[in-house]
Amino acid sequence: MKIDNKNITSIIEARIKAIETAAAKTNATVFYTELFSELKGIGARTSKNVEAALTDQETNIKVIRKISAVIIEILQNVTKHAACLPANQTTENSASFITITENNASFSIYVGNIIKNDCQEDIEHKVTTLNKMDEQEVKAYHKHILRTGSLSEKGGAGLGYITIVKKAKTKLHANFIKINSEYSFYDLQVDINK
Repeated sequence: MKIDNKNITSIIEARIKAIETAAAKTNATVFYTELFSELKGIGARTSKNVEAALTDQETNIKVIRKISAVIIEILQNVTKHAACLPANQTTENSASFITITENNASFSIYVGNIIKNDCQEDIEHKVTTLNKMDEQEVKAYHKHILRTGSLSEKGGAGLGYITIVKKAKTKLHANFIKINSEYSFYDLQVDINK
């Protein structure tokens, strides 16, 4: 089923506006926003852009490294899940975004992309499972996954989500907006304490 580019654009714009509105209500500011239609190389490029902006405002180097590592993991997931799209879809249908907000205590990273509806249950399961664990349980789960080598159809074992939680040391927040019977727009929020 073809995805209407105007619908995707309006979903992304509405999501970013909702993030900005929520940030303003909590005295947070939007620190960084980037839209993607081409997914190749987004992890390294975006990480460098964010690092440069954080360095300019004299953010702690440990926080910069943590944010960069989380961004790379998240954007690898975006690339992996966006690959669910049919080959005949234009790159506009790979539409994704990243928005980073900042308040006195933390940064919040929001990343969104199109996924197949049948990916939603797997993502929700991974997020819910990890959110129920404390830091030690996440470490043990990571070791268990590495030992057992259980891989999904996409070639991953959920290690990206595990790595994100290990680095951020916070809970994940997933949001899904149904586009049509085959696709949804998915975004993930990861908070990183300063």
